Amino acid sequence: MCVPPIAAGLAASIPVISSTVKAVRAGWVPAGDDGIIATRAWDVLTAHSPLVGQYSEAGLVVHGQVLHSPGPMLYWLLALPARFGSVTSIAVTMCIVNTLAIIGCVALARRRGGVVLMFATAVGIALMCQSLPGEAMHDIWNPAAGLFPFLLLIFMCWSLACGDRRLLPAVALVASFITQTHLMYAAPTAVLLVVGCGGLLIGSVWESTHARARTRAWPTSKEALDRDATHARTRARVGHGSGVVPQSLAQASPPKPEPPRRPPRIWPWALAALAVAAVCWSMPAIDEIENSPGNLTMIVRTAEHPEPRLGASVGWHTVVRAVGFRPWWLYVPGSEWERKADVRAAASSGQTDSALALLAALALVGALAAYARRWDLFAAALIALGLCAAIGFEAASNPSAQLLAETLGYTMWWGSELGLWVWLVLAWSLWLGVLWLARPALAALRARLPAGRRGLTARLRLTGVVLASLVSLGAVVAVGGAVARDARPDSHVYEYRPIREVVDGIERVIPPRQTIEYNLGPLDLGTQPMEPAIRFFLVRHGDRPLAEGSYPRLGSYYELRKRPYQWVLYLTDGTRAPRRMRLAGRVHFRGPWGPETFSAWVRRA
Repeated sequence: MCVPPIAAGLAASIPVISSTVKAVRAGWVPAGDDGIIATRAWDVLTAHSPLVGQYSEAGLVVHGQVLHSPGPMLYWLLALPARFGSVTSIAVTMCIVNTLAIIGCVALARRRGGVVLMFATAVGIALMCQSLPGEAMHDIWNPAAGLFPFLLLIFMCWSLACGDRRLLPAVALVASFITQTHLMYAAPTAVLLVVGCGGLLIGSVWESTHARARTRAWPTSKEALDRDATHARTRARVGHGSGVVPQSLAQASPPKPEPPRRPPRIWPWALAALAVAAVCWSMPAIDEIENSPGNLTMIVRTAEHPEPRLGASVGWHTVVRAVGFRPWWLYVPGSEWERKADVRAAASSGQTDSALALLAALALVGALAAYARRWDLFAAALIALGLCAAIGFEAASNPSAQLLAETLGYTMWWGSELGLWVWLVLAWSLWLGVLWLARPALAALRARLPAGRRGLTARLRLTGVVLASLVSLGAVVAVGGAVARDARPDSHVYEYRPIREVVDGIERVIPPRQTIEYNLGPLDLGTQPMEPAIRFFLVRHGDRPLAEGSYPRLGSYYELRKRPYQWVLYLTDGTRAPRRMRLAGRVHFRGPWGPETFSAWVRRA
């Protein structure tokens, strides 16, 4: 039945749904980098559809060239809500994607480990949400947009390693989306694909080898059965008159041996996965052909650039913070950017010792699982160890330049999901060990029960399972509700109303489908995130805002380059009026840095 995993997944998604409802009620708009992403999502259904992903500062810092995320699949996901829905439908779309990802995790957990692992996963996900920014549950910012799809990919690759070949096309889709969203997912995604596809390939070769051996032995077995059946019919005819052999045996037809079953074919699903991957990476491939160097080439050059790195100590601190007690996923951080400081500071001896103990326990679980041929448990432990290595490598190889070192504040967010997986694997291993030790006692108890009471015992056991499931579901709901109540509001919530008021004023003055010179005056930290959102609203209005320096973030279509325009728009702080311009909108509000005044001025060209 699909009802229990859906119910448990929805309960675990309460923090995601709650944060989205709060954002929609507050009048969510794509402020800051979200405005750039929403604008590029609008461009997907135009002649200037983006070929690459979100702009990154890494290229300018490392070697002074423009660099983007690998691909535009995040824009593809948001294209329809950005163009046809309300503005808040963009955030709702991300909420739906994240909720479906959580349900998928819970469903795959049930498939691999039963009801116990299903509810443990649901409770763990709900708890993990407390360690992430509240707006990350519905945010379209690329580091946040890939978080829950990445968690889903962990469970999908685990199932793939266990032989679930039908997941290959879905794995190709989700892995492509995550990798194209942000480079911080590249290393862990590679680990997951190696374990998932490697486990599937090894299992397939193993099954094929044994199937061929059984097939070679089958004709001999068939001849022997036919020979025995012929002898049995002969004896039946001879002894029928004396009553030695019953008439039914004399007339019985010989048993027909069944040929050994062929192992399931993988190549149709592999071909489907290749086709999905080809579609997903078609735009980055076109960019590589049209530009020299292409964006993917620039990414490789940036990774190979001899830039000073943060080093192995930072990588080890990251693993300790993600895995050791108290791990990132089990507490509420003081700030959403706190992890950039966590990885620089040395961990306590207790944290280090607990991390070493947990890593050793993972290695022991993997070894015992391989000895017992529990390949599902072996794959789960291997994924956990591989992800620990990936996050340590990613933190250690991060450039030490101040701007790029600060990015650890959000590139380490997926450390919460790593910690959840490590603790979940160890808890499930412990549960399986307890069941294995209790198996003789349970078997002896069943043997002592009278035959008439075994049916009653089975009914009581079913009732107990149902009650335990309901109690577990209630626990997931309680945990999810508690996390949702304590979630912080969006970091840009104070700008939502002012942005809409300014946009209404601009649209009252400038008619639709106009070309606008888009100018910026002095903007501080409290008003600068309003500019990308206003640009997006103008694009939705049918206008074409042109500005100098738009190419890196938005492409050449929005670059001014001496193109003609019909209106001039000037955004600035304060109330001072520019020459020959009229006021279109002005707002006064209080932000994190104090009172703010933001004005929009327009004139005809």
